[in-house]
Amino acid sequence: VLSAEDNKIYPMDAALIINAAGPWAGEVAKMAGIGVAGEYPVALPVEPR
Repeated sequence: VLSAEDNKIYPMDAALIINAAGPWAGEVAKMAGIGVAGEYPVALPVEPR
């Protein structure tokens, strides 16, 4: 999470995260590292029309 107060990035941990970005959900997932490599290598197949 990027803090607006000190412009630092802090790790976030949660049991469940809901990506409600609609047609941009695939891009938001990439920003979270999903579909890139590592623990979650499969991309979220959602793209805007």
